[in-house]
Amino acid sequence: MRDSNDKPEGADHRPNTVPLTPPTKDRIQSLASRHFLSLEEDELDAMVEFLPTMLGVYERIDEAAGHADVSLTPECRNRTSTIPDDTADPYNAFVRQCTIEHEPDAATDDRPLSGWDVGVKDNIAVADIPMQAGSDVLAGYVPDRDATVVTQLLEAGATVRGKLTMDALAVAGSGELAAEGVVSNPRNPAFLAGGSSSGSAAAVVTDAVDVAISTDQGGSGRIPASWSGCVGLKPSYGQVPFTGAMSLGHSLDHIGIIARTVDRCARTLEVVSGFDPEDPRQRADHDTVDLDRTQATGGKPDAPTVGVLEEGFDTPFSEETVDDAVRSAMSSINADTLSVSIPPHETGMDVWTAIANGEIISLFRDEGVIRSGPGRYDDHFAEAFSRLRRERGASIQPLVKYTLVLGEYLSETYGSRHYIQAKRLARDLGTAYADAFEDVDVLAMPTTPHTAHRIEPDLSTADRVRRAISMVYNTAPFNVTGHPALSIPCATVTEEELPVGVMLVGARGADETLLAIGREIEDRLDPFDSD
Repeated sequence: MRDSNDKPEGADHRPNTVPLTPPTKDRIQSLASRHFLSLEEDELDAMVEFLPTMLGVYERIDEAAGHADVSLTPECRNRTSTIPDDTADPYNAFVRQCTIEHEPDAATDDRPLSGWDVGVKDNIAVADIPMQAGSDVLAGYVPDRDATVVTQLLEAGATVRGKLTMDALAVAGSGELAAEGVVSNPRNPAFLAGGSSSGSAAAVVTDAVDVAISTDQGGSGRIPASWSGCVGLKPSYGQVPFTGAMSLGHSLDHIGIIARTVDRCARTLEVVSGFDPEDPRQRADHDTVDLDRTQATGGKPDAPTVGVLEEGFDTPFSEETVDDAVRSAMSSINADTLSVSIPPHETGMDVWTAIANGEIISLFRDEGVIRSGPGRYDDHFAEAFSRLRRERGASIQPLVKYTLVLGEYLSETYGSRHYIQAKRLARDLGTAYADAFEDVDVLAMPTTPHTAHRIEPDLSTADRVRRAISMVYNTAPFNVTGHPALSIPCATVTEEELPVGVMLVGARGADETLLAIGREIEDRLDPFDSD
């Protein structure tokens, strides 16, 4: 291994406070035209005279902010990491490896995650460890604070063992679009691990870590769990603080948990669940998850009812072997099962696409900043993102470019029409799911409609983009509505013995019930005999 804390020249710094330069007349005209404004000559003269005075306000903001303490806290200083070689990391799961611990308060350490090794997806901040979110655009950026979820894990006794490979900026589901290269499937290395949290699943399945913390904005935690044969949990929206993780869309952002078993996911969720006043996605009346409740008999119904979602099968992307495996698995569990139809689910992927594209383009325009309500605004990340995407825009991966161009075109040509319509449809979709939960405790369907893609090094850019999102058909709708969802291995199929996952979805806020039912179903279905 070689040390990897060296940063490219100028990749990570804070700007000096300097006087702001007033715009010229031509620049003012150009700026006005972006908002479809025409300026009369007297209006233009007034702006030339008035704007320098107004810029003084922003110079004073710069000066006041410059006095804030932005230095690393003592426990975050002098952390080091290494880049593993192919021998140490044969599946390319890790971007960097490290050993970060939080000192216990007492000699005997009985904290809930003591002895656990944790991996962190490389779009979640670990202070003083470089983070590039799978993209050369952010190479050399170093966070100055731990994400809230990382602080929670360390305080609970876990050891952070590394940052995990991911598809660039989390905009893909295949596991082959990372700047660091393809992540191969630990169940069959001729196939992809799935994404965008590709390294998270690979590290878990190979026992390099006990649990991996991911993001999940369209299925990014559940997809690789399904393809690689482990458990992936997306909690209810706002259940886990997102502070310090890189947003993709403020209404879609979820922290995910990937582990070999439902129990490990539940134990981790208990630690990281809770209200963080620095996260604008959360409410002050937020409830936490109590592991004791999920283990008690009251944590689940005595005779759970599982609704097998008709529209989750026979989709435009479905493989018959996957549908058959999930249907067979559901017929073998110790629960009442019934067929449920929710027609709006068929448009859920389209609704998610319109919302995701709208929020991604807004996020890029605002330099990675979500301008909504209270919370912590990370000027360190925003400055780096703003500067580096201008300097290195050519290196943005093709699917992100496609998303940005499409979003810009739709916005410029049709305004916010499609985003507004999609948000209205999202509300209707959430209501349709809620109505179903009046009759069932969980919904069940294939996590992904097909098994893992084969690794094809010579595949064209167009084909890589085309096959990067087909797997989100069932996962993405529940990012839109915020329902908790749990992917559990239920079978292997084909002569390649590729894993298939069944996704259980619970009522919004009913994470404990979902986990309790998931434990029972896992015991009957797990094809890998996970401990």
